[in-house]
Amino acid sequence: MKVFKIILMVLAVIVLAFCIIAASGPTEMHVKETVMISASPAEVFSEISDLRTWEEWGAWQTRDTAMVHEYSGAESGLGAINSWKSESEGNGSQEIIEAEAGKSMKMEMKFEGFDKSSFAAWNLEAKEGGTLVSWTMDQENIDFVSRFFMVAFQIEKNVSKDYRESLDQLKTYVESQERFEADVLDMEDAWYVGWVRNGLSDADLASGKLHEEAYGKILEAIAKGESEMISMPMYIVHRYDNGIMDAEFAIMVPDSIPLDTNLNMGFIPGGKALSALHVGPYESTGSTWQNMDNYLENNGYELRASPYEMYVNDPADVSGPEEYQTQIVYPVR
Repeated sequence: MKVFKIILMVLAVIVLAFCIIAASGPTEMHVKETVMISASPAEVFSEISDLRTWEEWGAWQTRDTAMVHEYSGAESGLGAINSWKSESEGNGSQEIIEAEAGKSMKMEMKFEGFDKSSFAAWNLEAKEGGTLVSWTMDQENIDFVSRFFMVAFQIEKNVSKDYRESLDQLKTYVESQERFEADVLDMEDAWYVGWVRNGLSDADLASGKLHEEAYGKILEAIAKGESEMISMPMYIVHRYDNGIMDAEFAIMVPDSIPLDTNLNMGFIPGGKALSALHVGPYESTGSTWQNMDNYLENNGYELRASPYEMYVNDPADVSGPEEYQTQIVYPVR
């Protein structure tokens, strides 16, 4: 009986201590850490909005390299989700619930053992020499039990420490990346003779026979119209959807000429354009097209005409496909 009373007294002391600690704990949490990164807001955003890159710089991810990740939802940005399991860092998930490219991002986080979500926000501010990155976490109305753990495990202090470590590693990671940069050009008005083909796939283009047929028709029409070619052959992409293209084989001419009905007299208004030179086999140009798409989105440009690629050199004049040069052009505003 005496032992039972002692046990009850010990339990009472434990409960009292728990209540005292919980009562002294915070009802809300606010963490904010910042870092200056020598990169544009668009470049920083492209890294933080792709949750897969967090494995390279996140404090929790780099601390437990055995952490198991499951990615779902969008590839990046709004709707991207990462769920994880870790023996040392715990289990949980995070989802990007708001995103404004190059500017800000909000995330909802759920941790195993906690009923309420936590919310983190990123803010990117362009500064001279780079981007001021702010990362905050806010949690309101922390329940009584959770307040005990906030004090006992110094959660706010440790989150702040992990944010600081993550941002320092993010800075190193972003600044070490090789950055794609498109050239900005001023285009003049351009007329072209084109042959439109819809519903093309990469397989349709692989042999080169379609190119040969198209440019043969176009050159014949240019000669018949008593004009001349003023550009290397072009391939204009009017629509691209999951590997299927509505496209146009084309060659620029000085002015409009009369054409047979199976060809098109096209016009590209003068103005600003983004350009990049791809060196290598034609079938490898997809990587540069993708870089151009990302650059367009991340830097706030909009297309004002269909993008195209122009074949800069003649395959007969070089030693092999590794020396092929293709200029990819995006007319933009």
